[in-house]
Amino acid sequence: VRRRISLSDWSDSLVELRARPHGMLLLGYVGVAYLLVGMADVLAVVLAFEILKLGPAGPGVLISAIGFGGMAGAGASMLLAGRRRLGPALAGALLVAGVPFALAGLTSHVLWALLLFAAAGAGKSYLEVAARTLLQRSVNEDVLARVFGLQEGLMLLALAVGALLVPLLVSLAGPRGAFVMAGLMLPLLAASTWRRLKSIDAEAPAPSKSLLLLLRVPMFGHLPVPVVERVAGRCVAVEFSAGEPLIRQG
Repeated sequence: VRRRISLSDWSDSLVELRARPHGMLLLGYVGVAYLLVGMADVLAVVLAFEILKLGPAGPGVLISAIGFGGMAGAGASMLLAGRRRLGPALAGALLVAGVPFALAGLTSHVLWALLLFAAAGAGKSYLEVAARTLLQRSVNEDVLARVFGLQEGLMLLALAVGALLVPLLVSLAGPRGAFVMAGLMLPLLAASTWRRLKSIDAEAPAPSKSLLLLLRVPMFGHLPVPVVERVAGRCVAVEFSAGEPLIRQG
């Protein structure tokens, strides 16, 4: 039976987030990260044409570097599985996602620009996984799907707003200054919320003990960290006697 999502459903998710201040903070981290992603798509054109003096393929090459870095960051995020403390990892991801992007606008060499864009992409992916994992640990299961839906909507809004802000940044600070202003958003956010970030793990429950068992099963080991943790939270311990069949074909 399909049920329509009502305004009360969304209000329930907002009430749940307001009841957990760290939930709103984590949502904000992802929102600002996607604000930077929206800016990056447009600023890559500025960097390619106005700073590096590349040809028509320049913006695509730079944006692809972010994508390659994102894949590396997603792979590294598997290290987050089962970790009790994710706050320090989240703070590091905020720095890695922002600082290289700020520096990319100050370079005049294509290779350095590609490496810095890749580093920023890796930080963004790592940040997203860490924030989603902590949000999943912190929010009530009953409203988790609606909270993630709210997050997806915020991400799309942030992408659009970020792209719209680029002309304003360039007019105020110039092409290089726009990169610095955009890239420093996440590090400044980390600095301003550092005290809350240090205590963010205290409220979230520890990962279940069954998580490590699932990670040793190949088909679960390839799943994203938040998915594996959610599956582990649903596991139920069942005891069997020696010689008793566990599974019968059919």
